[in-house]
Amino acid sequence: MKASKSREVHSTEFGFNGSMTMISYIRKKGKAVLLLSTMHHSKMVDENSQKKKTEIILFYNQNKGAVDTVDQMVGYYTCKRQTQRWPMVL
Repeated sequence: MKASKSREVHSTEFGFNGSMTMISYIRKKGKAVLLLSTMHHSKMVDENSQKKKTEIILFYNQNKGAVDTVDQMVGYYTCKRQTQRWPMVL
């Protein structure tokens, strides 16, 4: 499932274990995207597009974009407070 020099760009490897499906998708040379799903159980790939994305990747991009936005927003703000007092030890 790791990225290697021999794998082509936009290639996909599938792994199935019970009700789980794991895919390894090469989006750039030497960079692998790993996804784990319990919802999808087929090797469906969009052959019409140039990037040949799987059903799992298309579903993630369509429905889970807000997760990335929230993670980005959390990085901008902090909830840390500086205190002037040491905690008391009993």
